[in-house]
Amino acid sequence: MKRLYDRWRIRRASAEGVLIPPSVFESQQGFPRFVNVAKELGLVTSTWHTSRQLRYFRNNGTGKFTERTADAGFQAIFGGLNLIHADYDNDGDLDLFVGNEGFPCRLFGNERGASFLDVAKHAGATNSGVVKGSCLGDYNGLRYPELYISNLDGPNKLYRNNRNGRFTDVAKEAGVVARTLVFRAGSGASTTTAHLICSSPHIGLIWSSSSKTICVCVQ
Repeated sequence: MKRLYDRWRIRRASAEGVLIPPSVFESQQGFPRFVNVAKELGLVTSTWHTSRQLRYFRNNGTGKFTERTADAGFQAIFGGLNLIHADYDNDGDLDLFVGNEGFPCRLFGNERGASFLDVAKHAGATNSGVVKGSCLGDYNGLRYPELYISNLDGPNKLYRNNRNGRFTDVAKEAGVVARTLVFRAGSGASTTTAHLICSSPHIGLIWSSSSKTICVCVQ
């Protein structure tokens, strides 16, 4: 009955040009909520051009940003088409992966919000291919994100998180090397199964972590 009443209120308000109260859109279900952290997040910007500087802007919490590129440790860091934020080491801070084209990728560990440190070489995730797609996601259910990278005209990489700050490339044994032109990569889950989804102009791949199988969809 309440839902019918709310719908009636929405239709009436729309017809009369009345502002609809937020309470109308409140859910009656008791599931966990997302927290708005927009005022706490900074911005990292990049460009495909290898002569353009990676830049970091700190959020002032007032609707404005202040550039802190040098303070963040991004001085003289250029290019970067694929930027992914994730807490790869589970220390509570967002880290940054930068996928490059034709020169080593970078993995910046967040130093408690003060600056970033490139740990790609130490972590074993440098990858010197031409990166066209990348994603971070927990494919094995151990609560640490893995890193998948699709390379143009080269073997793709699936870096398993060893949970000690390092990665191991397991793409071959996982069956996701897939030498195909992939321009998008993403991860997702349904119930307890993790999936890896890739797409290109002519082919799509869906890899299931539970069945260890790949579904190929040709357009």
